[in-house]
Amino acid sequence: HHNILMKIAIEFLREILYSSDTTEIPLEKEMRTLEYYLNILQVRFSNDLRIRKEIDENLLHHKVPALLLQPLIENSIKHGYSYDHPELEVLISVQAQGNLLLIKVENNGAALSQTSAELMRKGVGLSNINDRLKNLYGNNYFFEIRNKPEGNGVETLVKIPITQ
Repeated sequence: HHNILMKIAIEFLREILYSSDTTEIPLEKEMRTLEYYLNILQVRFSNDLRIRKEIDENLLHHKVPALLLQPLIENSIKHGYSYDHPELEVLISVQAQGNLLLIKVENNGAALSQTSAELMRKGVGLSNINDRLKNLYGNNYFFEIRNKPEGNGVETLVKIPITQ
């Protein structure tokens, strides 16, 4: 029952946002829309999920691909939960790194057994994100999913040029 509601809500969000694959919106709007999704998650996972955000306020007016974060978070949760990791913490951060916008979704969950490239080939959601980034930025972007260098968890990194 919960899952059906969840699916409907996500489809609804996608409908609103995917007016075009090349849509970029201010980070502030992306974060506002994301709140709906995060609220649904809190209801669904209650105490098993903690979501933290570290967003540089100075970047809120910069543009990001619409609905970029939702599938990254969905993916992080899907892969992160496991029998050994029933409680998950997800950190969403957006920072400037020189003239790049660094968007990172990290979890403290199960490690990946596959490379980023293998996951992209397998997951429709991930290859869609990659295609969108390519359409928007040509080769001027970076997108990778990897086990955290310091161990314990997985991080998804997106680097895109900072645009006004």
